Amino acid sequence: MRIRSVAVLLVVAVACRQAETLDQRAARMAGESAAARQAIDAINANWARFSTAGHTDSIAEFYHVNAMILPPNQPPVRGRDSIRAFMAVINTMSSPPPILNVWADSVWASGPLAVDVGPLDLRLARRRKAAPGRPRGRLRQVHGPLGERERALAHDGGHLEQ
Repeated sequence: MRIRSVAVLLVVAVACRQAETLDQRAARMAGESAAARQAIDAINANWARFSTAGHTDSIAEFYHVNAMILPPNQPPVRGRDSIRAFMAVINTMSSPPPILNVWADSVWASGPLAVDVGPLDLRLARRRKAAPGRPRGRLRQVHGPLGERERALAHDGGHLEQ
């Protein structure tokens, strides 16, 4: 009887805890977003460095094993190994390898998930005939937990403009 009373009291105490207010939620999410932005900015800085050096294996490691990317005007690419192969093909588009720079304009996080939106800039090696412009666009990425202090890309997609 005593154990049952304690169990009921514990259930009631948990059920009656005060819910998070809107201000508390906004403060929590602002803190989580700031922490996520630091991790995302580090990934983006390394992305440009690895892209410049043609290290597709290092870029693929940013993605979760079951990640999906949505390249413009192409079918979805699913899985880290397929993403690695896709990035390897992109690196053969020019010599030296193309440079893809991405920035996070906005970051939203709640718990272990974060979303960032920002511009991308793809630079190809110059050819004899100059292209009308270099591709630019917007990129949206979803980041999930990889470890206690690391994030992995779970999904990215965007569009290019000329």
